Amino acid sequence: MKKYLLYTIALLTPMLCISQKIYSFDYLTEYNFYLYKDSTVTKKQISVLTNSKDNSYLVSYSKTDSLNSTVLFRHMDKVYSKESFRTSQLEKAQTILLNCELIYRSPNPYKFRTKQYDFTILKDTLLDGKNYKHYQFKSNNPKREKRKKLATNYYIIDTETSFHLPILEFPTAYEEWKSNQSLPNGMIQELYQRNIDGKVIMKLKRINYKHVDIQLEIPKECEHVLEPIKINTN
Repeated sequence: MKKYLLYTIALLTPMLCISQKIYSFDYLTEYNFYLYKDSTVTKKQISVLTNSKDNSYLVSYSKTDSLNSTVLFRHMDKVYSKESFRTSQLEKAQTILLNCELIYRSPNPYKFRTKQYDFTILKDTLLDGKNYKHYQFKSNNPKREKRKKLATNYYIIDTETSFHLPILEFPTAYEEWKSNQSLPNGMIQELYQRNIDGKVIMKLKRINYKHVDIQLEIPKECEHVLEPIKINTN
């Protein structure tokens, strides 16, 4: 019981000691997530924490049962964590403190794949009488696309949120954006994915968003992810 109480306090309040790594988030966006498989559609709600000025990291979480939520944290090409929290605690938290044992170093070994994909700006699209920017992320090799049955991602962007950098959860898409920052800024209104046959197999639809002041901390004790990554040049 004492251990659980201390864990709860750590989750809900900022640490008094100096943490080695702190991530700040200024927006919380809620989405409906739809997964289409055969003739069935599954739906769940996903919440995403982002920093409007730094899109190299984000947090997403969704309920796994009536009491708990699974929290995914990714700092592109750096670290990754997947952890379970009490939903009631998470909704009140000003600081999310990660468990060292559940944080993993996650360098991206597939940066070369940016040469195999391209962003393409499409014509603006109209949803519910409102104009949105529209672009796709797609393989630039039709033969490989067909052989590997690669899907295409389509992003519909709210131009009224141009204060926010593009939200790109997929590492390859993020790396491609870094090398060619020609995408319009703004939050995702909808993100959908079509398979090689043109069928929609996934959709993310924004419900709402709000300004927040939330931090995520990696404690200084997490040496295995905080020390500089050593690159083998042999």
